[in-house]
Order: sequence, then structure tokens, then C-alpha cells
Amino acid sequence: MTDFDILRDNAFLFLNNKERILSDPKMYSAIVPSVCWALPKKPTLGAYVRWWSEVDETIQVCDGVPGILYHFNFSPYSGATFLQVILQTGDRIRINRTGYSTLVTSFSRISKQMSSQANDVEPYSLSKVVEMLKD
Repeated sequence: MTDFDILRDNAFLFLNNKERILSDPKMYSAIVPSVCWALPKKPTLGAYVRWWSEVDETIQVCDGVPGILYHFNFSPYSGATFLQVILQTGDRIRINRTGYSTLVTSFSRISKQMSSQANDVEPYSLSKVVEMLKD
């Protein structure tokens, strides 16, 4: 299982443990695959958790089921943004919309803030964070 799979499959676990993650520098410094090619290449778990908590567009509801945005792409030709969302049921969906710049700007800002806080810390692996949260 890749770190991308771990992020996607445990997005709700991470969001539901936001306070614990953000209070532990080794947890919030865990390196996570980038949410989009145009964003920082080594964002942290703390950046994702804060992004999901602070930016409304990262939480989607499909037929009454909450979902979390875990990846997105932008088409420069059509201007469309393609969101990949994991639903609380475990199903994955793709949503087409506009508004790419809001997502990029907010994630970049939060990622930069979290990266500066993560200096001089030996982070846990993403799989180690999952193991600790499930104990």
C-alpha cells in the first residue's frame, strides 16, 4: 500500500483525530503525497488536516454522505477542476467543478505554514501514524 493509498483510505481517521495530530510534531510532520501536481511536493499530514478543517471546498457531500477531497487535477484547456473524493462509506467518486485557484492557494498557504513548523523534527511515517491512531 502506498502513502497515497494510506492518505485516501484513512482520511476520516486523520480528520477525526485532528487535535491529536496537530499537537504531536512527529505526527503532523509526516510526509504525505501532494494533493495536486501544482502544489508542494512534500506536504505534511498536518497541512492536510488543517486544510480539511479550514477550507469548506475540501468536504463534499454526495447523496447525504460526507466525503473528503484527497486529490485534484486542473485542465488548462477546459478550465475544469476534477476532484477525487473518498466518501465515508469507502466509495470513491470524481466531481467536476471550477475553482482550482481557491484550492491551490489555500493548500499552498497552509502547507507552507505547517512545513515551517516541522523543521528539525524526525517525522513518523504515515503508516506509523495510522497504527498509533488505531491503538
